Amino acid sequence: MPDIGPLSHSLLLDLDTAATSGRLLLFDGLDTGFGSSTEAIARRTAAVAGLLELAGEIGERLTRINFKVLLREDIYRAVNIPNQSHFFGRQVRLTWGDSQEYLNVAVKRAMRSGAFRDLLSSTVDDDARDLLRIAVDRWPVELSQRAWRLLVGDRITGSKTAFTANWVWRRLADGNDDHTPRSLIQLLVSAQAREQGLRQHTEPARSVIRPRTLVDSLDEVSREALIALREEYAELDPVFQALRDIGQTPFDAGKLRVGSKAKLLPLAQEVGLITPILDTSGQATRFKVPELYRLDLQMGRKGQR
Repeated sequence: MPDIGPLSHSLLLDLDTAATSGRLLLFDGLDTGFGSSTEAIARRTAAVAGLLELAGEIGERLTRINFKVLLREDIYRAVNIPNQSHFFGRQVRLTWGDSQEYLNVAVKRAMRSGAFRDLLSSTVDDDARDLLRIAVDRWPVELSQRAWRLLVGDRITGSKTAFTANWVWRRLADGNDDHTPRSLIQLLVSAQAREQGLRQHTEPARSVIRPRTLVDSLDEVSREALIALREEYAELDPVFQALRDIGQTPFDAGKLRVGSKAKLLPLAQEVGLITPILDTSGQATRFKVPELYRLDLQMGRKGQR
């Protein structure tokens, strides 16, 4: 195979000359295009290393275009190239750490509906009604909570059960207690679809979406979440299969038998698929799977939710 290095340099310099100032050469999707076998992962690591070496070698000679490479952190760490510490990187965690900010994602979505906006307006006083004209992020907490209760109700099934806000926050967390808005939106979309069928046969509810409908929609969210995780981390397929075979969570660490355990288990923990349970000496003797993935993995659950 010919050395593509000199040719790539020449092509990039020609592209830089022809481009207008401030252009980005964007590389994305580098985690999904190579496959999940050991050979494919090695090929991906080599390709990423070559790309980063190219960017490092020629980047300073380009005046009109700049490299922008989007990489999962674990892929970047697996790469070993000269002067890797010289790369300027920005780490972004696509998750929410504050429960009210997270639930506001759903409120914002609901406020796109004129019908919901009018319904909420009819339940608040004049001062709060004026606030509906500004961004949800600037609302007082009390107004955001009122909108949430109007959307999905206050408690799951009765006066002594979990608050819907707490229930959603716990159920949509991964093993690292991270939350993505995708799962929240999927839960609401699935629940709304179920509601459209229910309202033809039942009495009007006190919220747009009944709390029980949220519970019934969690299976669909779990399925979508696991599909997304498998697409992004195809190399974890042996872990997914092992968890299905184990069939219950939490479970003894010795039951999780997968090849290349030294690589796969740390990655499974890093992405929130499993969480270690430590003994008094700090050793991981057991693991648990979060509710977000447990349902589609068809694992039973021991103990309280």
